This record gives sequence, structure tokens and C-alpha cells, in this order.
Amino acid sequence: MKKTLQTYALLFLTAACYNFSNAQLTVSTLAGSAGVAGSSNGTGNAASFNNIANITVDTNGNIYVADRSNHLIRKVTPSGVVTTLAGSGISGNADGMGTAASFNNPLGIAVDAAGNVYVADASKHRIRKITPSGVVTTIAGSTNGFANGTGTAAKFNFPQGIAVDNTGNIFVGDRDNLRIRKIDATGVVTTFAGSGSYANTDGTGTSASFQIVYGMTIDNSGNIYVSQDDNHVIRKITPSAVVTTFAGTAGSTGSDNGTGTAAKFNRPKGLATDASGNIYVAEINNHTIRKITPTGVVTTLAGITGTSGFSDGSTTTAKFNSPSGVGVNTSGIVYVGDTGNYTIRKIAEASLSSENFETTTKVSVYPNPSINIFNVSIDANANIELFDITGKKLISQKIVFGTTELDLSNYNTGIYLLKVTNENNQTQTVKLIKQ
Repeated sequence: MKKTLQTYALLFLTAACYNFSNAQLTVSTLAGSAGVAGSSNGTGNAASFNNIANITVDTNGNIYVADRSNHLIRKVTPSGVVTTLAGSGISGNADGMGTAASFNNPLGIAVDAAGNVYVADASKHRIRKITPSGVVTTIAGSTNGFANGTGTAAKFNFPQGIAVDNTGNIFVGDRDNLRIRKIDATGVVTTFAGSGSYANTDGTGTSASFQIVYGMTIDNSGNIYVSQDDNHVIRKITPSAVVTTFAGTAGSTGSDNGTGTAAKFNRPKGLATDASGNIYVAEINNHTIRKITPTGVVTTLAGITGTSGFSDGSTTTAKFNSPSGVGVNTSGIVYVGDTGNYTIRKIAEASLSSENFETTTKVSVYPNPSINIFNVSIDANANIELFDITGKKLISQKIVFGTTELDLSNYNTGIYLLKVTNENNQTQTVKLIKQ
């Protein structure tokens, strides 16, 4: 009979929680089959998608997919079970329950804390809402144009990006109007930023200007980040509508990492933000996922720059094909809408993942916290590995049945992770706190 770790051992620790290096991360395929377009529901590679536009992740770890060419909104559980949340598969703008509703070219997608999903329904120039039970309504927009107002009295022109803040305000990247629009909780639509001129001008509110906005995300402080895929930059908009160029060189393509405008992108698309304020970018022409820290430092998280393809594995060897969507869960696991491969991919820490948490081996560590010495008790022969919070391996040794002292007197105070692997290759991960 399998036993799980007891209360003395902390499970479900991931690389994202402790900022492990990219070398500790791996890319895997959660749902969809590479190279196979379709609209099938199912688990893992039995499901299929067609032209994934963008994705978002709710607080329970469910992924929602704007399945553009299928005119569907799909739901993917953390275990890879794919269902259709809403949409008939036939283009239209009908409100209704689940598959009785219809969409036309859904591009942007966001989810609030209550589990309501918001969709930028681009070709119908509308903003749609889907409740957790699947009821679809139109909350703003009607025919294409530009007009502020309440609900369907307002007008958009091919909205693409969408994001929702902690207070329920919805922000829309109104593509062909070259503006950022705001929908408050009462359905009133206003212009938050953008003059309507096709340019890349920083400034406040309508004194700023944008080129085409694709992706949007909001951090916990209410800062909005937008991707402009046609001029290859990420812009930042504060809650007071101050617009600046956050990362990338306007009008210049490339793949350079660096800080702020020293970095370069090549058609950045989907955006997502984690709890620490890091921004993740799906970069369609470089076939990579980039990461931007809150201070603007840009690195490549996964993918081979300039090389399209399909392969799982380490972040430095995995391949994507024109990824345009990205999302991140509360644990920091990153999900990718890998558009050209028709798949949902997952970037997570491998060696210290929580996915093989059940084991026949009993492990206890005591005292924990400890000043220097930790006693590791194991009822089997095993291999132990100790990592610091940067992902650096500090200790690797084999131990036999019984209790072994682990001396951390040569290491600084802080958090360490102990990975225990038994002879059946089952693993457990325990958090150690050195005082």
C-alpha cells in the first residue's frame, strides 16, 4: 500500500516557487498532438486544437484557450483533460449556454478571481463574458467603430488583447482603434490610453500612442503590460495611465537579452504575469518564451532562438513553433499555447516536481527547522540530493536504511530542498529550513 509523506515533509514544491535556474526546468506537452489540427475533446494528445490565439490560467490551475479557427473557448485541466467551455464551432455572436453560444475569431482571453472568463471576440468587435457554468453574454461592443459608452452602446474595432485587474476592471487592446479601453464593473467603456494615432509615443493617457496591441497582462499592483507585435516592444501602463516603453527596441527585431530597451524581440504576442511580477512573453517569430523581471531584465526562458519545431525536454533543447499564448499558474508553472504545433505545452521544474509524490518509502527529517544538523530517517536505501533555492546542487550521496545526519553548518541560513530517490526511482521532496 502506498504511503504519502507525513506532515513533517512538504510536498508540491516547484521550481517556480523558488526561482530555480532554467537548467532545472523542462518542457512537456500537456494537451494536443503536434502537427494535428482539430477540435476533439479528450485527454492529452487525444485532444486537438486549431490555431491557438491565446491562453489564460485560473486560480485552480485550469487553462482556458481561445481556439481561434475553431471559434471555441476550450478548458484544459492541470492533468490535461480538454473540454469545450463555450462555442458551437460555427462563427457567430449568439449569447447562450455553452455550445449554444457562438464566437467569431476569439483572440484575447482573461479570467478573474471568481472564475469568469472574458473574451475579446475580434471579428464581432465584442467583449464577451463566460461564467464558470458556461453562460455567455456580451458585456460591451456591437458593430465595429469607435465609441465610448455603456455596454453595447460602446464600439470597438477588432479587439485583440484583454486583461482584468483585481477590482474587476477589464482592459482591452482595441487593435484597429490603436487604443487601450477600460470597462468598469458597471459596463461603462472609456478610453484609458492612446491617441488613436499609429505611433510609439510614451506619455499619459491619450497623449500616448500605440501601434498594434496584441497581448495584455496586469500585475498585482495594477500595472498593465501590452505587447506590440508589429514594432516588437512591451509597453507598461501604470494605474494612473502613464505609458512607457518597458522592454524591446521599437521598430527593431532581434533576440538580444538585456535590460529594458537594450533587449530585442521579434513579434511578441501573448503575455502573462506571475505572483512575483515577472512577465512571460510568447514570441512568435523567435519561437521562444522570454521572461522579463519587474526591473526589466529580459532573458530567454525556453526554446531555441530562430528555430521552429517540436520537441520536449530541457528549456535549452525544447522547440516551439510560433507560440502566441502564454499563462502561468499560482505555483509559477508556465503554460504555452504553441500555435504552430497545435498544442498546449508546460514549462516546469522536473527533478523536484510534485508529480510523483506517492512512494512506498517513508521519509522523515528532524529537527526541522534546525541550526546545523538534520536527521534524515529513511526506511529504504536511497539517494539524496540537496539543492539551494537557486537550483544549485550542493550534496549528492547514497544512504542506507536508517538515520543519517545531514550537516549544513557550512551553508548559509535559508531554505533548502532535499530530494530523496528510492531504488524504484520514486522521489520525494522535503523543504529544510536552516536557522
